[in-house]
Amino acid sequence: MMTNKLTVMKHAQIKDYLLCKRCEDLFNNNGERYVLEMMNTPAGFKLLDRLKVAPPMSFNVADRMAFSGEDIGLDMDKLAYFGLSVFWRAGAHAWPSKLTVDPTYSIDLGPCLDPIGRFLEGAAWPGGLSLMVTTAEDTFSKGYSFYPGRTVGLLAPMLSYGFLTCGIHFALFLANPVPFPYALFCCTSAPRRPIFMRNMHDQTVHAAGRLRTLGRLAENMQT
Repeated sequence: MMTNKLTVMKHAQIKDYLLCKRCEDLFNNNGERYVLEMMNTPAGFKLLDRLKVAPPMSFNVADRMAFSGEDIGLDMDKLAYFGLSVFWRAGAHAWPSKLTVDPTYSIDLGPCLDPIGRFLEGAAWPGGLSLMVTTAEDTFSKGYSFYPGRTVGLLAPMLSYGFLTCGIHFALFLANPVPFPYALFCCTSAPRRPIFMRNMHDQTVHAAGRLRTLGRLAENMQT
């Protein structure tokens, strides 16, 4: 597990009480259970296996091969719901943490925070954002999970966040209106609901190095 405050090579979570039982069930049923089935596990990587036999779309983005999640039968609604639910939880609360340099962890979603929360309760997809899902095909990235943190725009500077969970990377781009071509990356609002596949080894290694530089190295990684 890595954040921009800490690198921990063990199972650890930043925890606090935030959701009621009804909301926990809502999050589980609408996205978490599905993503747990599709992410990389000791039994295999179902999402990657599906993409490897699927016909690609006619465009690529920054070395990412695009596929139509809609055409190959992926539940893009649940992938999108899971991604936004993780970003929302990271932004809706200052999470107490004994694992980070700062006493709390959170991200700033600005004016998108409340619309995302309403979407998770059943409202329409919020405006002012694009959610991109990329499946990592390299072995290194399949074994890492990063908490949401600031990233850079793919094609131009803009406010964006990303996280990686066992081979599935979610990138959230925030702008109102969402500029071209970021609107075409969105896994739920773009035509044919694209999902991407890429060797993310260099990106993951870079992120790991940056997090080690900015964060406090865990005791079990000190030499």
